[in-house]
This record gives sequence, C-alpha cells and structure tokens, in this order.
Amino acid sequence: MPWVPALPPPPPLFRDDTAASGPQQTTVLAAVAPALAAGARPRTQVMVAAGAALVLVVGVVAGCVVGYQWWRDRPLHAAVSSAGAATDAVLSALADADDLGDLSAAGAEAPEALSAVEAALADVEDVDASFHAEAWNLLSSEADLLEAVVPLEALTPESLTAWGTAYPVLSDSVSALGDARSRLAEQDVDAGVRDPRPAWANAARVVRTHAAEALDAELASLVTELATVRNTTGAAVLGARAAAAAHTAEAALTGTEDEELVRLQAALGALGGLSRMAPDALEVWAAQREPFVTSSAAIGIDPTPAAESMDTWVAEAQTVMAAWREEYAAAEASRSEVTAGLDAYAETVRGVMRRYQQARDTLSDVVGDSTTTSHDVEWAMGEGVTSREQLYAELAAATAPPGLETTHAALLGVLDRGVQAVREGHGAVAAWNLCWENCPEDYRDTEGWQSFSSASEQIRTDWAGARRDWNTAFDDALAAVDAVPLPALPDV
Repeated sequence: MPWVPALPPPPPLFRDDTAASGPQQTTVLAAVAPALAAGARPRTQVMVAAGAALVLVVGVVAGCVVGYQWWRDRPLHAAVSSAGAATDAVLSALADADDLGDLSAAGAEAPEALSAVEAALADVEDVDASFHAEAWNLLSSEADLLEAVVPLEALTPESLTAWGTAYPVLSDSVSALGDARSRLAEQDVDAGVRDPRPAWANAARVVRTHAAEALDAELASLVTELATVRNTTGAAVLGARAAAAAHTAEAALTGTEDEELVRLQAALGALGGLSRMAPDALEVWAAQREPFVTSSAAIGIDPTPAAESMDTWVAEAQTVMAAWREEYAAAEASRSEVTAGLDAYAETVRGVMRRYQQARDTLSDVVGDSTTTSHDVEWAMGEGVTSREQLYAELAAATAPPGLETTHAALLGVLDRGVQAVREGHGAVAAWNLCWENCPEDYRDTEGWQSFSSASEQIRTDWAGARRDWNTAFDDALAAVDAVPLPALPDV
C-alpha cells in the first residue's frame, strides 16, 4: 500500500492569539462588546450588531471554503507525494551511480516505480482538485522519465545501445519533470524532493567515462591485431568489431560533444570501413587508409606497423586478383562461345521443325479435301517433295554439337523417309492421272498411294518422338556447359 502523508487539519475559523500578543479576544462578539457596553444609541447598537453578524457570516463561509478545499485536495496530495517518493528512489540511484552496473540497477528499479506512478495517475484521473492540471502534468512527466530509464537495465560494458535509445526521451522528460516540480513547489505541494537534472547529468558522466576508457582499450587492441591480418576475411571480421565499437561511441556521444569520444569514434569508424573488404573489394583499404592513420595518430596510437602490413598483403592480393580476373574472363568467354554455338544450332533445327510441320499440315489439308481434283493433289504432292528436300538439305548442313549427334541423325532419318513417302505418293497420283485404261477407280486405290498413306502415319509418330528426344538432348547439352565451373574466387 503506497505511503500517504499525514496532512494538517484545516485552519480554525476563529483563533485565540493571547499567547502571542497578550489578552486579546478575536471573536466577533468580543470585538463589538465594548461598543454595546458603552451605552451607544439604539440605532448605533443595531448597526454595530448587524456589522458583527455580517463579519460572522463571512468568516464562517470562508472557513467552510478553506476546509472544503483542504478536504477535496487530499487524494491528489497523497498521489503526488507517493509518486514523488517512488520517482526520487530511482533518481537517487542514478545520482549515486559510479559505473554502468549502477545505471543498469537503476533501470531494473524503474519498472516498480513506474507502476506506482501509473497507479497514482489512475487514482487521480477523476479527482476534482484545485491543482489537478499541474499534478497530472507532474505525474505524466514522472511516468515518461521512468519509462525512459527502464531500458538502461540493458547497459553493459560491451554495448551502450540502450543509452542511445533512451537519451532523447530521458532528456525531454528530465526537463519537463524539473519544471513541473518547480511549479507545484510554488503552490506548497510536496512533489518530490529531488531535482532530476543532477541525476541525469551523473548518468551521462558515467556513460561517457566508461565509454572513453573501454573504447580506447578496444582501439589499441584492434590496431595491434590489424598488423597480423593477412586476408580479407580477417580484415572484414576486425572491421565488424570496429564498426560495433564506433556505434557504441556514437551512443555515448548522444547529447554531448566530448572531444575524446569524437576522436575515438572517428578512428573506430575508419577501421569499421574494413568490414566491407572482400577479394573483389580490395580497394576498400585504399579508401580507409588515410582516415585510419590520421585518426589513430590523433588518439596517440602509432598506426604505422598496421598500415604497412596492410599495404603489403593488399598489394599481393591485388596481383592475384588481376590474374584471376583474366582467367575468369577467358573461361567465361569460352562458355559464352559454346552457348552461342548451341543457340545458333538450335535456331536452325527449330526452324526446320516448324516449317516441316507447316508442310505436313498444308499437304494434309489438300489431300483431305474431297472437292480437290487429282491434278491439284498431284501438284500439291510435287510441292511437298520439293519443300521436304529443301528442309532435309538445310538440316543436313547443320553441324550437331557434341552430345547432339545421335538425335540430330534421328531427325534427318525421319525427314528423309518423309521425302521418300511423299515422292512415292506423288508418283502414284501422277501415274493415275495419265492412265487411260484398266485404271483403278480412284487414285487413292493405287498401290503407291496406299503405301504413302501407311508410311505417312508412321512418320508422324516417329517425328514426334525424334523431336522430343532432340529437345531433351539439347537441354542436357546446355546444362553441361553451365556445369563447367568457372575459376573460383581466390582466398585472399
């Protein structure tokens, strides 16, 4: 149960001041008694009595108002006092902190104090009091401050991120709380005894002091280790450490311009750039070298051994990478050449396939039309022989790449059979057209035409299978080219 301060009783309506100034009676009747006793005229006595009655009424009313005001403000006084005590406990922890562990402990205390302040806010939300607006502002400022202190529990020597996160809210809430307490103090309201600003200043001092000491040691360690790095992997790992330390420096610098921290952040940031180093990004060192040398020297750390060591192995790595790039370019060009050859060959074969299918469809339409004359069929069959011979010649002229010889030959074989079948059908219909006696009733009844019809169906099936096999073989050939590994990136 929160502590509720004892409040003074309401002031009396009438006061006996004899102890302070002798035998004085301050009651209204005592004040008018001399006039009545002196034998004043009746009218005067009535006026005196009326005045006394008026004074008495005014006094009673004033006393009632003061008493009611005191009674009405009691809950708000209690809430403000209890919340102030809870907030002051956390402020004391911040003001007395000597290291990050103390600040972390203050952050751990903040949730309980925050709960007390939030409870006070809930208690007085609907309270009608003379200073309700000022008290609500005070309690809200205390809640904001405590909420900003909570993340400080995560402060560790390795990370000051929580400080960078909490700082903006802490800064604003400290100022707001200080102002709110000052305003209530002017109204004789107990709003807490601590000025939050010194506690805040001490917390910032602790963070700055720790950060400067820890980061100075980390920078010295990183510079020493940099002299032993011999590849981009080691440089990138070291750079990542430096970048994290630079982030810590940035957090510690929040709200201050401490010169030592500024120099440390610059040096660590220059080293942090090495996190981008990779075999194909050796130029990062050239970009970071001058900032690293200059900022390290400004701290008082000699960067020469580390810089010279980096210069040596980076130059060697650049020579290795130049040779690799030439080898890689040659391998890539060879792969591109093979792929281009495959693509050109495929374009030829697919063009033949497409036109052969068109030739088959055209001839099929003519032969299947019952209104077409035998002479029209003869002409169409002659055109079919010519087109197939041309397609065969075009396909035979194409050189099949390695791995496609068998399927290429299969396509040629089916196409050749197609030429022979159509030629036989053309001969049959041509002979029938010249026949004068003992002729079959229809050219379709001739032996040559029936042989063509039978062969045509088988060719259709075989062509589909040959196309399918060729496409599979072509995909395999492309995959084989892509599977040939390019020169691996050197481990430099």
